Amino acid sequence: MNVDFLLVALVIALVIPWVARIWLKSRLTYTEVAAQMGVVLLVVGIVFGFGLVGKTWDTEILNGEITGKESRHVSCSHDYKCRCHDVKTESCSTDSNGKRSCTTSHHEECDTCYEHSYDVSWFVDTNINGEFTVDRIDRRGLGEPPRWTLFKLGQPFSTTHQYTNYIQAVDASVFNFSFIGQQFVPLIPQYPLNIYDYQYIDRVFAKGVNVPDLREWNYGIGLITKNLGPKKQVNVIIIFVNTTDHAYMQALRSAWLGGKKNDIVVVIATPKYPEIAWVDVLSWSDSELFKVELKDAIHDLETVDRAKILTLIHDKTLSSFQRKQMRDFKYLEWEIQPSDGVMWFAIILALIGSIGLTWFFSKQDVDFTIMDLFNRNYYRRRRY
Repeated sequence: MNVDFLLVALVIALVIPWVARIWLKSRLTYTEVAAQMGVVLLVVGIVFGFGLVGKTWDTEILNGEITGKESRHVSCSHDYKCRCHDVKTESCSTDSNGKRSCTTSHHEECDTCYEHSYDVSWFVDTNINGEFTVDRIDRRGLGEPPRWTLFKLGQPFSTTHQYTNYIQAVDASVFNFSFIGQQFVPLIPQYPLNIYDYQYIDRVFAKGVNVPDLREWNYGIGLITKNLGPKKQVNVIIIFVNTTDHAYMQALRSAWLGGKKNDIVVVIATPKYPEIAWVDVLSWSDSELFKVELKDAIHDLETVDRAKILTLIHDKTLSSFQRKQMRDFKYLEWEIQPSDGVMWFAIILALIGSIGLTWFFSKQDVDFTIMDLFNRNYYRRRRY
């Protein structure tokens, strides 16, 4: 944890209220000092907590298939005010002399009416995250969306999923993610997370290599992961790269922080495509044998063959892949610290909160006990 930032925030939260108590003397009570410290410490703790969550928040790809689709009548979403009428309200009070006075106010009350008896929503079911709706092509959804028509049972489906990633939140040196040779930078793709057209994602890359059938490769990955996804919770990525230097793997590992916990990243070096120079597999899987067998099996093909490579990935994954559990890295929690920006924000809030509460309590006579904190009417003006 960032001890220096945290100590500064704690000093502000704990010291300023006591300095204000000494300076303002009787205008601040001990209860008010305690309240200041409690509120500021709570705010700092919340900011610090959100900073930790933000460092561990990550996204992975889950894969499955389309299992059904249907259109359903749903409640109309086009409402408007109707049957409006004026409502008169009278409020009366009696002063200290017994004189009664009343005031009358008016406001409008309306019912909610709907333009139609129903709308239509177009649903698609999957085996990984339930159902989702396809955008309507008219206000009510009466027309069948062309995109909904294209969904077929058994089609591959991919989606993003948020999870806690302790690895990305710690110092990169813990897992030796510090090496990215400059010569490899043009050959390292951005990690694929872009889901498009509701269900598809491109996760086969050609870096410095001309692979003429990339579209078929990507669809082929979808076909094997629709089966592997529900069974193994796995995501497969393939990179064809123009290099003979095996150090590329360390550069890729550093750039992608080892990949996501459910990844199988197959790197095929093909400087003279389709000839295979070398193959390696990046994965957090606990099964080292799986990685060795997969890369050896693909390398033994000697040349790139889409059908054979996809079959090997499917069969080896199904038989021996073991997905890494992120709870295995939970011990890293104690190494995680919020960013400097978050901590500066916490310090500024602590400073503003302490000074602001000092000003507030010095202007208000706040008589309360701990139980009074839950009573919204415990404030009363200071009597001078």
